[in-house]
Amino acid sequence: MGIGAFVATLLITVVPYDRSAYTQAHGLMRSGIVTSVANQGHGGADVGVRLTEPVAGHATTTAHVPAKVSLSPGAAVQVLVDPQDPGYAELPRQQFVLKSAIQLVVIIGVVLSAGFIFGTVMAGRAWRRQSRTR
Repeated sequence: MGIGAFVATLLITVVPYDRSAYTQAHGLMRSGIVTSVANQGHGGADVGVRLTEPVAGHATTTAHVPAKVSLSPGAAVQVLVDPQDPGYAELPRQQFVLKSAIQLVVIIGVVLSAGFIFGTVMAGRAWRRQSRTR
């Protein structure tokens, strides 16, 4: 495995698709009515929304919000719906970035594992080259 393949694999594994930035930039603005609110332990919230105008046949979506909310079922809201996945939405100008310790541990684990594998492969190649010259 060459260095280019290693870097590509590492980037694909570690650099997540920035769904929130995509949704904020390309999301479809829709009005809706709050159907449920689930404030999460990480400080964010998932808000169920019944859309007044469906997106790709979806009449409901879940808006992911970066902070706890005080919305109640029945409240009117504006959401940005991800056109590639209408089940995912965000509130306008409220980019959803989950800074969880679990994500951080997973990313660090992947980076360290990839580094260990890369180091092992390179050491093996060096050992093989050295053993051929003897």
